[in-house]
Amino acid sequence: MSGAARNIATAALALAAAAPLGGCGFTPLYAEGGVSAFELAGAYAAIGDGGEALSLLRASVDRREPENVSLDVDPAFAGLRGEDEFRRLRQRVNTPRPAETTPDAPASVR
Repeated sequence: MSGAARNIATAALALAAAAPLGGCGFTPLYAEGGVSAFELAGAYAAIGDGGEALSLLRASVDRREPENVSLDVDPAFAGLRGEDEFRRLRQRVNTPRPAETTPDAPASVR
């Protein structure tokens, strides 16, 4: 992650953490729908807080947020893709992995 992106993520989290709600740092902005759990998870993942990111991803999947379809391609979650919890969440969303192909897929798709 570039220094600028890390600074933006850190600033966003500092603003969001000004008035936490509950055990996983949910904020009024999140609670009021100003930011999705998925977006907040990306910010936590970007600063290296995988536990908080996974907690928010669970909330995102529970809420069926539309951003969940990008779990496997969002670069913010690259460091979490090897985690068992991330794999379980991915299965709940049921998104195919980008590298997966079916045997009968045309060669141009593989």
